[in-house]
Amino acid sequence: MVAAEVERVGIAARIHAARRRRVRRLSWVAVPVLALPGIALASTAGTDPRMIPDFEIPVSYVTDTGREISCSIGLFNGELDHVETNTKAVEYIAAQNWDGVGQKIYEEALKRDAAGDFAPFFGAAQDVIFAGADVHILAGDGGVGTDTDCTGQLH
Repeated sequence: MVAAEVERVGIAARIHAARRRRVRRLSWVAVPVLALPGIALASTAGTDPRMIPDFEIPVSYVTDTGREISCSIGLFNGELDHVETNTKAVEYIAAQNWDGVGQKIYEEALKRDAAGDFAPFFGAAQDVIFAGADVHILAGDGGVGTDTDCTGQLH
């Protein structure tokens, strides 16, 4: 992937340089300068263990138009200076029964949408997931991080 990107940047630079002779000299200097950060980023992407959720909640629901939606919400322990600080919250959430949670989130999101809330699905997801959680568990240093592949589709 990195080699292909370097190749693509090199080809683009050569095409551009052929159009302007003066730019030609600069393009050969720019290719390594531009390619090095890309190579560094590509070589480290996905190797950070913090990118893997500590717990994933499967979310499935059927919209009012009959569309079946499946996605997930990932939870991350709180972190401060690369040290996990709040594992109790994720442990608590992981111990819950998540059967039917997607439909509960969807129903709550429809209510919020009717009320004109901004991003109703994501607000509903936050409230449904953390409902009943002890405020002291969630307030730990660093809190709980979330990530999702859900789009929040309501219809």
